[in-house]
Amino acid sequence: MPIKVLVVDDSAFFRKRIVDIFNKHNNISVVGVAENGVEAIAQAKILEPDAITMDYEMPVMDGVSAIEQIMKDKPLPILMFSSLTYEGATITLSALQAGATDFLSKTLDTVDHGDSHNQILCEKLCDTVKNWKDSNFHKKKFNKQIENNSYRKRLNINPDVVLIGASTGGPLAIKAILEHLPEKFSVPIVVVQHMPASFTLAFSDRLNSMCKLSIKHAENGDVLKPGFVYVAPGGHQLIFDKRKKGCLSVLGADDRVQYQPCLDITFASAARVFPGKVLAIVLTGMGSDGKDGAQILKKTASVVWTQDPDSCVIYGMPMVVKEAQLSDAEVKLSDMSNMLIEEVGSGYS
Repeated sequence: MPIKVLVVDDSAFFRKRIVDIFNKHNNISVVGVAENGVEAIAQAKILEPDAITMDYEMPVMDGVSAIEQIMKDKPLPILMFSSLTYEGATITLSALQAGATDFLSKTLDTVDHGDSHNQILCEKLCDTVKNWKDSNFHKKKFNKQIENNSYRKRLNINPDVVLIGASTGGPLAIKAILEHLPEKFSVPIVVVQHMPASFTLAFSDRLNSMCKLSIKHAENGDVLKPGFVYVAPGGHQLIFDKRKKGCLSVLGADDRVQYQPCLDITFASAARVFPGKVLAIVLTGMGSDGKDGAQILKKTASVVWTQDPDSCVIYGMPMVVKEAQLSDAEVKLSDMSNMLIEEVGSGYS
């Protein structure tokens, strides 16, 4: 059965382009279009699509408000289109908070059929919707509070740094972890979230406004401090500099690497600088980024946790790490903060 998609955009040009892209894909069928949030809510009830693509700035009702209502009525995967600006990133993060699953940049390149590169972008958009269908999407992933069951015995972890990596669904999962950690958490934390360059600054600012920890956009030469969280800049790679006692180094983009930032690169760098003294956490996301880095970390006797499948939006990255037998513990998202406090530390020594 083809994936049924509702396309929501106030621009007739973008609606037509997006519909044309999906209609060329054998596994996707556009069942309707809407020009604003009110129409989107009504069409979602009538057409019962498997997924929705949503613009954010529309008349009558904006995309974020529409997402909130749709997720209350009947949760389903929603792909948000966003501009590559700080303001666009801020709106997209609000959309993710409201229940959107993922986002794509809204540019002419995204929907331009002019060359093979743009065809790849179009195919990526289609595959994103298909992966939602394959991810066993269900309502409990959007619960505000998940029952906090007892998790497991302590692992006696004593890391120098905690690394958290994620992709699809990551912004909400990372927020859910960090907002419950105390101001004086005893170990520095580094976050690697797959995001465009223009998004990670807005993401770090948003987290900083919501959490007790001090959260900053990582910069070249940052010295790791307890109680601080460093968010890897989008469009770059973040590594640890052994010559400077583990200070952070921000490297320029490399088109040979699929993800920028990339978990594998940051994990491998941490393994060299902090052998046996890293706790790496692989959260929700598509693909296999993090598996190779986790393997390198395990060779130095560091510890790896993975998010459990039921609390993931996309059980991809944690799954490949677990299947490679690299995970020391599979943890519910609702248990993650307590585990970190119990096993790593809640205050400076």
